[in-house]
Amino acid sequence: MLASGSADKTVRLWNLSQTGVAPIVLSGHEESITSVALSPDGRVLASGSQDNTIRLWNLLQSNTPPTLIRQNLPVRSVSFSPDGYMLASGSEDKTVRLWDLRQPSDKPTILTGHLEAVNSVAFSSDGQTLASDSDDMTVSLWELVLPSAAPTVLRQMDAVSSLAFSPDTSSLASGSQSDHWKEHDVKLWNLRQPDTKPIILTIPNSAGIYSVAFRRDGQMLATSADSMDEGIGGVQLWNLNRSGTKPIVLSEARGYSLAFSPDGETLASAGYKQIQIWNLRQLENKPLILEGHENYVTSVAFSPDGHSLASGSKDNTVRVWNLNEPNAAPIILRGHDQAITSVAFGPDGQTIASGSEDKTVRLWNLQQPDTDPIVLSGHEDKVRSVAFSPDGQTLASSSNDQTVRLWTLASSRCCPYHPTRCSGIACRWIKFSGV
Repeated sequence: MLASGSADKTVRLWNLSQTGVAPIVLSGHEESITSVALSPDGRVLASGSQDNTIRLWNLLQSNTPPTLIRQNLPVRSVSFSPDGYMLASGSEDKTVRLWDLRQPSDKPTILTGHLEAVNSVAFSSDGQTLASDSDDMTVSLWELVLPSAAPTVLRQMDAVSSLAFSPDTSSLASGSQSDHWKEHDVKLWNLRQPDTKPIILTIPNSAGIYSVAFRRDGQMLATSADSMDEGIGGVQLWNLNRSGTKPIVLSEARGYSLAFSPDGETLASAGYKQIQIWNLRQLENKPLILEGHENYVTSVAFSPDGHSLASGSKDNTVRVWNLNEPNAAPIILRGHDQAITSVAFGPDGQTIASGSEDKTVRLWNLQQPDTDPIVLSGHEDKVRSVAFSPDGQTLASSSNDQTVRLWTLASSRCCPYHPTRCSGIACRWIKFSGV
């Protein structure tokens, strides 16, 4: 099931196993929808709107009017707790509200402290902590066992440019960027000890953090940064088990994107005309350099088995590298007319999807790389991101045309069905729930 909210004031529910069926349309809001969330059991859908209300829709009884929850100002975000008993909302009235859905007539718990509108809310995986971020350039962490206590405030003097939770959600890494030339650092917040100050990971001469990424075991953090020295950046690897130690500087080449392999033993960094691959078990060795692209590398993705790497570039090509035979020439997939913005492997490891500024998505069969790709057309502006569903039957693409399109790959024609329109902004990323 996929839910979408729109500026057309409606919520739509799409059944991904019945792609030819029209979506269920939930009407009633009087202004744009800003956020939707499904309860963990899939029975209730919450929608927040610019009309100052939250509506709870019973999906098992579609003819039943929704439960209406009113707020003082427009709602920007809604989120269910993992057990489905609590609903959190963030609003332009600067508050976070917690609703106990087992006692819907009770007043909500109101969490105050933000100085500007609250943009988003999210529960930790254990349901014990709620995170909220705001236009006041802070992230607040609320311990729900004692919601009246002051939250941990993760304060950034500049806009947060990158965030990553550790796999066990015990830590949060944040990096920032600004329009000013000054040093930036990465903050590592211990979410299990909310009263402690964050660990500051200092990157000398850093002018901004591009990316942060945790390894799957949570013991390593990779960061990439710009530098005040023109033309120089850096990729750093931090051992989080050794506090106070300096990072291993993997490279002084600016890294635009980072990716750990599925087994966590390899790190890839995309840069100018090349990709650097580090074996994290043998850091004394120089990285493997994959060269051949003729412009910036914009996206990298490991295959599910970790043996191959796909890269997309502003040189309009996708390249597939065999990491078991690094000296072998990569497979070069040509066909896009403009820069590649995103690449993704299908779950079978034999299909690659690429999105481009030429407004198309292309599907490449690695078993027959010389055959023409399937071209998926329909977007009216640059494609920003592509993602496969876990079963590989559906591909989603987002675009600057403010739509997300879902393509049924079982169909030879790969026709999209019912593109979802975002609320007045370009869609920059997409994510599937488990299927």
